[in-house]
Amino acid sequence: PSPSVIASASQLMAVLQKTGKQIADIEPLYEASVHGFAYTDMHDCVGDASCLLFLVRANGDAHGFFIDASLLPPPLDHLKQYAADVLIFKASGASQPTFQSPSVTSQCVTVLKADATSPLRAKVVLGQCHVEKWEGFLGLWAPSPSVLAAGVGCMVRVRWEGAVRSIPADEIEVLRLVVS
Repeated sequence: PSPSVIASASQLMAVLQKTGKQIADIEPLYEASVHGFAYTDMHDCVGDASCLLFLVRANGDAHGFFIDASLLPPPLDHLKQYAADVLIFKASGASQPTFQSPSVTSQCVTVLKADATSPLRAKVVLGQCHVEKWEGFLGLWAPSPSVLAAGVGCMVRVRWEGAVRSIPADEIEVLRLVVS
């Protein structure tokens, strides 16, 4: 059985194999429907953990990423940008995941401070960035008038093959991969 409420065991295995890591265990850290959908709820549960697998369910599809680093927001500045080893993927329904790259690659990561607001930028963005232009990306806690007004939920912004979509997430989970 899968330790994920979003990904099936076969989907999870496909992602884990692509990380290139020898996984000894999977530790669930955060589940939005249990801990809350706010960006700060996620950080309260995840802390400074690294080797993370984020899974997001939106409209029956799964979007996610593996990051071999932590996502701690900046303590003082508005945002923090850095390069990290990342793997971004999606899966339609029960199908096997499609990956933005054939393996884990160094990609841009932007993390906003918890109380920072931006009308254009998601709180967490990962992807291929060339001279401040995002080629392909996955953004979580993206600004959305309806989600912000309700004060709950998470808007996901994805760019695959040139098309940008914004979709509300109905579940998010973060798993820590324990490497042997």
